[in-house]
Amino acid sequence: YIISSLQESDRMIVLITEINETLVELELGISGHLNISEGMEKLSDSLQLNLVHDSWQARAYPSLKPLASWFADLLLRIRQLVAWTS
Repeated sequence: YIISSLQESDRMIVLITEINETLVELELGISGHLNISEGMEKLSDSLQLNLVHDSWQARAYPSLKPLASWFADLLLRIRQLVAWTS
């Protein structure tokens, strides 16, 4: 039980790090501090279409939910992991 909780926590940290890095990079691109790359355009398109971005999906648990529902579920999973590991 403890080992699986810690493994799931490690996976969640990788996912959250990827989400944070890609969103920060997109913000820098939109603000003009970076050139907009193809990856940033794909992330922007995914956000506008309410789709989970490919790089996030690759690091996440299997899900067919649209982005808004997927993110709400992600927050619930994080809360559950925090409770399990506390």
